[in-house]
Amino acid sequence: MDPPSPSPVRLSASSLGAFFYNHCEYFLLRRGTDRAARASSSSPSSATAGSHPTATPTLVPVPDLPDIESLTGATFARGVLFEDGINASIAAAGVGSDAADAVPLEMIADTVMALLAATASASDLAQRLDDRLVPHRELADSVDLRPGHYIYHPRFTGVPFQVPGVTWGSWEPDFLLIRPAPPGAPHDAPLEIVIIDAKSSKRLKLSHQMQVAFYALALAPLLDDVTVPAAALPPWALPHNAGPTIPLSALVPVAHVGAVWRPNAPLDVFRLSLLTDLLTDFIDTRLPPLVAAGLASADYRLAEVCK
Repeated sequence: MDPPSPSPVRLSASSLGAFFYNHCEYFLLRRGTDRAARASSSSPSSATAGSHPTATPTLVPVPDLPDIESLTGATFARGVLFEDGINASIAAAGVGSDAADAVPLEMIADTVMALLAATASASDLAQRLDDRLVPHRELADSVDLRPGHYIYHPRFTGVPFQVPGVTWGSWEPDFLLIRPAPPGAPHDAPLEIVIIDAKSSKRLKLSHQMQVAFYALALAPLLDDVTVPAAALPPWALPHNAGPTIPLSALVPVAHVGAVWRPNAPLDVFRLSLLTDLLTDFIDTRLPPLVAAGLASADYRLAEVCK
């Protein structure tokens, strides 16, 4: 009789980000496996779990601790309050939109056409967006708002990753900043999308950066599938040899940098290329055999965060 197939694993930007922080295969699969599969899966054995203890530990009194789900819920609630505070500042400055139940790719397309409409050049576009923040300079400086248009909580479905045994849920970056392409950008588009996550954290973590990298990899191919009419765009913004319709990726590609907002800190901006390379390599080469072997065979690493 053939052994049962491993249970499907549901992964997300946050679970992949956490893996690159704690490097624990067991945690990654356990987090992504449903409760029924967890109950039937054994803990990692000493043969596969590094220094997994085999001796019976000495029991010592343990003080009462807050329930872990309560702690997680409190952390999540703190993060939501931080995100909502940033969004309130963006709304007060009049430089953003709440995606709510909108179709995010349509919202991006509408925003691009609105920003480019009636502009005479790239410098004209940049000046107009700078001018929008002038009446709100103190507010903009307090939360490090950059010129452009912010979209809050766009929710997307579909990813370009095909891994047997893995399913992916919807994914939701905290903010997309549609801004003028800066000098030296590695593309010829008039605009670009900077993906920003808000983290109520004292320091920038690799897990935060990997979440942004996941969003960048997932969003880029979606922009190829949506087009806008060339007739609605100013001539200076049209790509070379433009046809009657222009893909969004030619007007507003994903930027080569991502960013993280943290409380009382300047916006953390970082290059994405190394992070997306690491993530792509992991998903293409390491994740398939890990999922195929299943939770019971996964190695674990007792990181500081687990102690």
